[in-house]
Amino acid sequence: VKTNGKVEFGQGGSILDYCVKMKELSQEDRMDHRLEKNQVSRDHIQKIACILFDFHKRSHKAEKKYGTVEVIQDNFKPAFEMRDLIQKKLGQGKRVDSIRRNVENFLKTHHPLFQKRNREGKVRHGHGDVRSKNLFLTEEDIYLFDAVEFSEKIASCDVAADLAYLAMDLDFFGRGDFAKILVDRYARISDDPDLYKLIDFYLCYRAMVQVLVQAYLLQDEELSEEQKDEAGKLCKRYLELAEKFSNPE
Repeated sequence: VKTNGKVEFGQGGSILDYCVKMKELSQEDRMDHRLEKNQVSRDHIQKIACILFDFHKRSHKAEKKYGTVEVIQDNFKPAFEMRDLIQKKLGQGKRVDSIRRNVENFLKTHHPLFQKRNREGKVRHGHGDVRSKNLFLTEEDIYLFDAVEFSEKIASCDVAADLAYLAMDLDFFGRGDFAKILVDRYARISDDPDLYKLIDFYLCYRAMVQVLVQAYLLQDEELSEEQKDEAGKLCKRYLELAEKFSNPE
């Protein structure tokens, strides 16, 4: 506030701006760190499913265009466009081709299902980045934060796609059992059996988003060779996940 010609923190006077006092959460409670130390429980996962369901229920329906096959297919495009770079750097071009064929076939054969999801209001303005690094598991509560606010397109997706980001992340950490618990719990409380028809497809999509992120790093001239090597390893791991999810047994 400005009081008697002086700027200070406090009440009264002419308000210049508002301040927020923030409390820092312990990095040890960040979910990805807890996963590395085997400090995540089945109960945590079930509570997260409920938190995400409540969030989706309170969010608004997205524009129907975001649930169309055309837009969903377009969401994959940036990752597929990295095919030549991935082949050159990692020799994984054929794997990208295989994933692309499986994705295009799924979109073609499940067109009515995507239309149904749109009609039922399952395409919502969601979180957009539900990963373990965006969750804190404290003794008091579980905090989901850092939702995508800057892009309507990124945040608008099927609730299954939002759920799939965390499920994919759990699989990446070697906790496929937790991923199954998460999906099963969400499907039950949301009464959404069609979720099972789509979850592998969206698990593949979320893995390909991470493939894209790592591919960008591979061509970043400001990164060291060590950092690029790490990006290459991660890119391969996400490609392996994407291929597995694109062609489930």
